[in-house]
Amino acid sequence: MKQINLHSNKPNQAQHAWQQPIQTNNTQIGFSLIEVMVAAFVLGIGILGIVGLQVLSLKGTQQSSMRNQATAIVYGLAEKMRANIQGTIDGKYSLTKAEFDAYSCTSAVTTCEGNTASCDSDQLAEFDMNKVVCGYGASNRTGGIKAVSSGDENVLSDGLIEVGCKSGNCANGEVNIKVSWTERAIDKSETVTQHSDFIVLNTRISR
Repeated sequence: MKQINLHSNKPNQAQHAWQQPIQTNNTQIGFSLIEVMVAAFVLGIGILGIVGLQVLSLKGTQQSSMRNQATAIVYGLAEKMRANIQGTIDGKYSLTKAEFDAYSCTSAVTTCEGNTASCDSDQLAEFDMNKVVCGYGASNRTGGIKAVSSGDENVLSDGLIEVGCKSGNCANGEVNIKVSWTERAIDKSETVTQHSDFIVLNTRISR
């Protein structure tokens, strides 16, 4: 009887498959120039958007700051006028635009603060308006609408305050206080323009 050998000398391919190197068709290494350019373009658009938001944020902060300053000036002066009713009804707080433009912050006024101060209603009104227009301090007048010099010493950009009475008569105590200023803005054509803004308070100063 012929004996059949069931064993083969041929190596088992399944057992030695792990020894074979893995073949791949992907020969790309790193990034291509186009991918880098696209990534840089997208990043640049994002940075421009962030810069634009920062500009709008700064503009909004500046506008809010000026409006808060103007509001404080208006209501602060109204309280001063209520504390000096006689000076108010006598029209001593009245101030037109022409008078504001000609107002001199270097002129001496009677000091009406401190325990030793004694001022009548007219002197107190002059002292109050000088504080509002020119600010505080002796040599460095800061914090006013119209300081000694321009720039950061002024609390408002091109600030203006006008105080008047209804029908030009302050006897009934009806007064109006207007504070205006200008803001710089840049439109889509990158042109710098000036925009005016203002706050008006109409109130009655009564006894």
